[in-house]
Amino acid sequence: MTAGAAARAGAEAGLRLTPEGCLRWWPGPAAAGRCSRPVCGTGTLFLYAKTKGELLLLVQNAKYVEALERGRADAESVPGVLDAVMAIVRPIVECNRVQIDNGRTYLREMVFGDPEEPRHGAALAVVAQTEEAMAAALRRDERVTEGDAVTLAHIVSAVTFLSMAVSVNMALSVEEIVRDIRRQVDVLLPD
Repeated sequence: MTAGAAARAGAEAGLRLTPEGCLRWWPGPAAAGRCSRPVCGTGTLFLYAKTKGELLLLVQNAKYVEALERGRADAESVPGVLDAVMAIVRPIVECNRVQIDNGRTYLREMVFGDPEEPRHGAALAVVAQTEEAMAAALRRDERVTEGDAVTLAHIVSAVTFLSMAVSVNMALSVEEIVRDIRRQVDVLLPD
């Protein structure tokens, strides 16, 4: 097995662990001690990720890419600017809230991790792609210039990040978080 194939196999095993809650231990004991159905050894996973944070990035980056692709596709069929932006935001919030602790840890790792580390860099690339998709939706409004669209998309990204990450929102549902983000983004857009 090549190194690339082995890394993919490790990532896939990590992805299979996630739905069973096997990665909910962040930042507690090893997954093998908490997982009802282990599919690979902890050593195998940590061969491709040196820390728990890197492992979470390895597992979650692919899910965030899928969420972004769903959001982009949804936004294409939505006529209004605000609705198109929120079509991009919603699947990302849904992805983040599957396991709230992991979602918040992912955001912390993405923001405060070493951007030169490949998994952290990949997470930041997803953010950049998300902001590009939002900027494209914002440019549908002819009053929004290219530069303003980029700036507004960055602000929407920050609003989304904070709404998902702050402790006071831990108990909120996806709907409540999306509603909160929508309310804030609506204020930003031209009347």
